[in-house]
Amino acid sequence: ELLVGDFKKDGAAASLTVEVYDMGDETRAFGIYSSERYPDSRFLDIGSQGYIEEGTLNFIVGGYYVKLLCFDCGEGAEEVLRSVAQQIETKVPMKGRLPSLLSLFPGEGLVANSEKFVLQNVLGFGFLHHGYLADYRAQGQEFEMFIIQGTSPQDARDMLDMYLDSQRKAGQPPQTNALGCRIKDRYSHNIYVALSGNMILGVMRIKDGFEALGEEYLGLLVQSVKK
Repeated sequence: ELLVGDFKKDGAAASLTVEVYDMGDETRAFGIYSSERYPDSRFLDIGSQGYIEEGTLNFIVGGYYVKLLCFDCGEGAEEVLRSVAQQIETKVPMKGRLPSLLSLFPGEGLVANSEKFVLQNVLGFGFLHHGYLADYRAQGQEFEMFIIQGTSPQDARDMLDMYLDSQRKAGQPPQTNALGCRIKDRYSHNIYVALSGNMILGVMRIKDGFEALGEEYLGLLVQSVKK
């Protein structure tokens, strides 16, 4: 559900638009918020998290995603945006928090504030749902890690089986290893996946010659989940 309010100061050109998206729960609110933020944004301590850009302040609080847009506000734009955002925040009794599964991503090499939540069509596959992704930099390489959360261990197993079967049909047969398997993907380079309880864990976009890096980070993620 979306509620929009337009505000204007008498005798001035300045105006403010407030958009409040009720996403149903804090994880879905984080999902749409994370798809629009950038790791190098200027972040604010408001709600679960927020960031400010020129004339814009976006934040999440509880199950709400709030977007403020200030037009012709001049030098006082940031003060106006912060003030209104704080007023909105006080009206939400349950402030919420960032998804707890984000804490499972290894800290070494993690690009801060790159984490995302994707409700469906994870990695471009319609049968993969509830995916968490994060960007990494290590050993001069850039790659991604992901956690796909099933509703049960069997749901995770079914999703993984369908994913591996789709790779076989694409002529990219999985190769088993100590933790799970490796897939040589024509678009995402080397992909490493493992199953742990109701979660599929993975590392992707590992270039040839850095296979040990992919195996290392998959191992770090598996150990993080076990702990």
